[in-house]
Amino acid sequence: MTVSFRDKYYEYGVDADPDRRGLTIGGFESAFLADLECSFIFDKLNYLLANHTAFIGTYRDDELIVFRGQRSDAWLHGWLQTFQRAVDCLLGTQDIQFTMEIWRPGQNTCPLPDSEVFVDGIGKFHQVSIYGEDSFPYLDVQMSWDDEDGQLNFNVYKKPRELVKYLNHDSHHHRNHKAAVLAGVELRLASLTTMTNANSELSLSDIYPDKHEALSIAGQLKPDQKMRTLRAVLEDDSKFGPTRLEKRDRAIDHRDSLFIVKYANLGSLPISRRIKRIRNAYRLKWLRPRVIFSRHTNLREKLLGDLNRKLLHGVVDVDYGPRPCNCPARYKVNGKYAFSTGGETTCRTAGIVYKISCKANSNCKCFYIGKSQRYVKTRVQEHIGEVTKLYSKYILPSNRSNRSTRSLSSTQTIDNQSTALISLGSQWPSLPAQPPAPINSPPLCVIIDYVAQTTALRTLTMRLRSRANSDLTDSIDGVSANDNSTLQVSLPDPPPDESPPLTQASPIIIDPRQDNCSALARHLLSHVKDLQFNTKAEVADWCRSHLEVDIIWKSNTISLLKSANTKDCKLCAVERMVIGRKFGNKGIINLKSELRGICTCKTRFLRFARSS
Repeated sequence: MTVSFRDKYYEYGVDADPDRRGLTIGGFESAFLADLECSFIFDKLNYLLANHTAFIGTYRDDELIVFRGQRSDAWLHGWLQTFQRAVDCLLGTQDIQFTMEIWRPGQNTCPLPDSEVFVDGIGKFHQVSIYGEDSFPYLDVQMSWDDEDGQLNFNVYKKPRELVKYLNHDSHHHRNHKAAVLAGVELRLASLTTMTNANSELSLSDIYPDKHEALSIAGQLKPDQKMRTLRAVLEDDSKFGPTRLEKRDRAIDHRDSLFIVKYANLGSLPISRRIKRIRNAYRLKWLRPRVIFSRHTNLREKLLGDLNRKLLHGVVDVDYGPRPCNCPARYKVNGKYAFSTGGETTCRTAGIVYKISCKANSNCKCFYIGKSQRYVKTRVQEHIGEVTKLYSKYILPSNRSNRSTRSLSSTQTIDNQSTALISLGSQWPSLPAQPPAPINSPPLCVIIDYVAQTTALRTLTMRLRSRANSDLTDSIDGVSANDNSTLQVSLPDPPPDESPPLTQASPIIIDPRQDNCSALARHLLSHVKDLQFNTKAEVADWCRSHLEVDIIWKSNTISLLKSANTKDCKLCAVERMVIGRKFGNKGIINLKSELRGICTCKTRFLRFARSS
């Protein structure tokens, strides 16, 4: 089965037409859309497939379906018409049309009569056709029936006008790449071929003479040399055998710092040794590099890149496209926006590598390099939020306790009498001379009067005032809430000339794994820990007024999403490159782990819109 999209072709080297759009054939967007559409359709219309099919294989826009039992051509044509009507009803359009090829070995290859239809925008075509050859091609395999035991066999399929070419042995590539060509071709041919008693001891050169000729022309096979037999390749237990294709058996590579370079002959010293020399010269012993060689961009990729650029002309990301600033007035510093670069408003710019400079004082020259898939102000606000959380956790409680201690010590009188007020429930600004009028929930106040005595004993007098909820009052020695009685307790004198114990403030120790904060947040906390703030909002306002945000690099969020969450992530690569260039600077506060950490970018579904 084949899915036909209503598409347009574009000519290379001409201006793009913004009103006529299509998908690049063979491109990333086409493959993603085909997978998404087919998965959605087959999931919603599973009731039409479950009772009639034994196997369904899907790759992009091609499906291989095996029906249960023998089905006539008329029945298959009727089933396809029912399935197509359900697809049209599900999608609300006729832009996606399914066609069917029925494999009937021994019959004539021709369209099925009475299967021609007409669809607006596509034209006339036959929905069903008969394929009467002895073998049936699907993708890069060719299926055929074994006449002896009725088994379905597989072989490598070659298109009629396909030109087979391999990497030349004397080409300008790395020697490891050229050495892996022959073993890779043998493994691919053997894995796609069904081994039988007739071909198990045959050489792959005899089974596929066109591949043998191409390898000989490329110099990968010497004169009078042939490829290994089918059995020798499939039963090979070395690293060149089928176990090479199993990911669970591959060794774990702990060298997570990758250097992907275009291969070039730069002299007798390999590029890997050059990188190690630079690493040792700058004492970067923690860096464990791995060099990966990639080929240069060919003409086909350049043409597809130009076509993709034209198709995306005027298309923007709905979720994170560039938008004007919407920051509230309290975010402005001296009448200007806090997240701006060179006077240009950039608070809602996504897909960026930014630099945040600390302006706490004239002596601080520290800065932080980071990246963000989202808007820059969202990421900066997260940094500021981490500072407020750390301040609230480590600094703010101690400031409040110090203010409480100072307020208690100021209530001492000149006749050595003191009154401490502990209020449970509602907070009252001052204690009135007369008890307040009864209300629904008056506060419970415990007034402790300390009277200095000349004798050896001291008396602690406690008077209880009423509160509507007397559970706490009743728990104090059984005293009722309506009783104004006084409880006196004798306390022993403290030892003479004994000063109260001194407490030493412990240094603030922040665990990045426990507090989940960045290096920038810990640096800003070192400035605000000695300042007095009453709320977290005041801490955030101070941070906004002492930070300067600069955008170093930005790109299209649509193109960045193609490599997100991979080792080839473009956004992470640019960020590490900028950090590496700035790492010799004494002012950078980024951690070393940010040079070799994993990609933290996330993938998401894109929503497109046309810019005005």
